[in-house]
Amino acid sequence: MHAGKQLSELTGHVGSVTGLAFHPTVLLLATVASDRTVRIFDLETFTQVAVSGIELAASTVRRIVFHPDGICLYAATPDYLKVFALQT
Repeated sequence: MHAGKQLSELTGHVGSVTGLAFHPTVLLLATVASDRTVRIFDLETFTQVAVSGIELAASTVRRIVFHPDGICLYAATPDYLKVFALQT
């Protein structure tokens, strides 16, 4: 592999991506965007494996982070903290 070569493009969000988090134990990437969705991608196959609506009025997610053991994903807005249970 040549340094700097693009491996894939992860698509699906309608709005601008505002945050991302790497799963601590498996090759998953969670992204959040202004379209108020959280998407989870498998980084071995570069495919989307899950999507969930934030459903927090018009709040913008400021940050997402996986729990250290990987069992859930937290999405923080200025007003709320949403917790998503994961099945991997």
